[in-house]
Amino acid sequence: MMGKILVTHQTGPNGRKVKRLYIEEASEIHKEFYLSCLVDRQSSKIAFISSTEGGMDIEKVAIEKPSKIVTTKVDLKSEITKEEIEKIILPFQLNDDQKKVASKLLKALYKILIQKDASLIEINPLIITKSDELICLDAKMNFDDNAIFRRPDILELRDLS
Repeated sequence: MMGKILVTHQTGPNGRKVKRLYIEEASEIHKEFYLSCLVDRQSSKIAFISSTEGGMDIEKVAIEKPSKIVTTKVDLKSEITKEEIEKIILPFQLNDDQKKVASKLLKALYKILIQKDASLIEINPLIITKSDELICLDAKMNFDDNAIFRRPDILELRDLS
């Protein structure tokens, strides 16, 4: 696979050369969700997007099953509230243990988004395993290009290829 060209809707028709490959431990997946948070510049809030249609292209879900996407907008403040967390995770119908894990996850996402000048944090898929554990399988982060000078630690991670 190394040195091969990967073509997806995100790379465009010319694709991108694969230079690094990550291998993930296999998980016994019971359910897959989508979860993201982003800066909503139009409302000056933080928007959390929750969907029970994880593991797929969220843009396709938005077109084909828009009712499966729930957006919760949160005011910018020091931390996210318990009530806001409950609203964000409501579509996932989690048990009490999973809600505790989800609460820690959402607090961390909110904190990172603000402290690291991220513009988007996307987890797809967020899964429940067959043993009922809530786990993030894949994540993507985008950062505000206008603020990256304040984040040399983030800039060092940049892969210009």
